[in-house]
Amino acid sequence: MALSLRDEISGFGQAVLTGFVMESASFLCRCGLLIAVSLCISACPESSRGEVLIADFDDLPVGSLGNRPFTDGGITFSNLDTRGGFYNRFSIQLVSAGSGFSAPNCLGFGQPNSNPGRFGSMDISFSGEATKVSLDVFATMSLPGLENLLTLQGLRGGGVVDSQAVLVSYWTPFDGQLSIFGNYDSVRLIASGEYSQGTVMLELDNVTLTVIPEPQTVCLLCVGLAFFCRRFRHVNTSGCQSSTDAIQAYAGDPG
Repeated sequence: MALSLRDEISGFGQAVLTGFVMESASFLCRCGLLIAVSLCISACPESSRGEVLIADFDDLPVGSLGNRPFTDGGITFSNLDTRGGFYNRFSIQLVSAGSGFSAPNCLGFGQPNSNPGRFGSMDISFSGEATKVSLDVFATMSLPGLENLLTLQGLRGGGVVDSQAVLVSYWTPFDGQLSIFGNYDSVRLIASGEYSQGTVMLELDNVTLTVIPEPQTVCLLCVGLAFFCRRFRHVNTSGCQSSTDAIQAYAGDPG
């Protein structure tokens, strides 16, 4: 039975509309993929991007924190080792030394306000990946004639990938900034040497990290969206071909 003119026009319109919708959806899918790729690129570690975390200890009450881990400004300090010191503990104390320190508080070791205190090593951790680490330190030795090293280490996967070390003595204490640049998932501050079990007398302030958030979540989103677009493109190609055939049939074009 022959189709009426109205049926032919209606069928032709539906075919055109179907093709338009499929092409529009394909375009939107490609736009979404480009946006996801841009987000993934923006999440990749680069020294020009990142959040700055600062631990200045000014919001913490003066006194002993014990030997348990504590966090200030998004930075966690843990695993303190004073190597035989009678008071193996973190302490928040009032600034009394350190040319780069910011009042009122700084981080000390041992008894509060026994600055500076005996220090062997500690770990510094954070969420994400650090591209820059710096801290202001005042370090000396307990007796004249002794010299040890104080080293800031940047670690990745448990291994040291970068470091800065300074020589510390009683007559020439180190009063300045330690800093490293690279890509680190954790940081360690460690003293070493032949005297006093390799310890120094230390206090520090203004621990500053430039941290890149971990990009796994965004990248997984990109992979999922790319897979969806690939599947949609396959379906869309078949749908568009069917629409084209329908339009040609209604237009009287045998192709």
